[in-house]
Amino acid sequence: MWMQVLRAAGFQPLGRAFPGDWGQTIADANPDGFYESRFRSGIFHATNPLPETGAYIHPDASRNAVVKIFPFGVRKTHRAFLDRLVLTMRPCAAYIRSRSRLYSMEHESRPEAVRERVEPIAYMPAYLEWFFENITLLGDVRLRKLEHRIVTYDRALREPQAVGEIVRWLGGDSDAAIAEIRGERQTQVGEWGELSDVPPPAMRNIFDALYQAFDDGGSPDAALLRAIRRVHAELLPRFQNAARAQTDDQRRWRQEILQLSRALP
Repeated sequence: MWMQVLRAAGFQPLGRAFPGDWGQTIADANPDGFYESRFRSGIFHATNPLPETGAYIHPDASRNAVVKIFPFGVRKTHRAFLDRLVLTMRPCAAYIRSRSRLYSMEHESRPEAVRERVEPIAYMPAYLEWFFENITLLGDVRLRKLEHRIVTYDRALREPQAVGEIVRWLGGDSDAAIAEIRGERQTQVGEWGELSDVPPPAMRNIFDALYQAFDDGGSPDAALLRAIRRVHAELLPRFQNAARAQTDDQRRWRQEILQLSRALP
């Protein structure tokens, strides 16, 4: 949604609406476009200069551009490119639903031979990804003193004026931005109830409290921060193991796809 809002506000996004074959595979997840690029992994030595051409995007030449960067990518991004950040957050339960839907769409869009002969990638539990992405991002903006604003997905829908204030801070057209906010774009809602592979109830309550603090327009209090630090310490080994297992399984998946492609007529 934010990329649609920023485009309407007059900013030029770095990235296409549907990179690669996304228009035929996962467009239903975001019919108005993702506007993602290689920079979603961060703007650093591996992505800039562009590996294919050697072209370098200079910070001074991209001040009026906006780019979507995933949380772990922000940590990798050179400070010179981080003029102002807009941080958005979704409830963990909604994130789990959204990620599951996206990966299912990707799997179903693959050729039948791939679906039948190659197992899907075993991704890490979505709640681990949600927690460590958000905690890493919040810690990075504080450590590097990055200019930023935070608005949750629900608050953006509920209080469009909060989006307008952020767009004015960025120097864009706030009225056009607000007009671009449409609640019908929200596809994944609901509570924890029927979800599988989730943390225990006490931990879920902490995740929900973290989201609620920002959804109310504030930030976590001291008690919640202490609880988050305890959860971080408890989950860190699990997250590290899951990240290694996911990387290994992605490598397995690519090898099996390559072998299958060579075997097919």
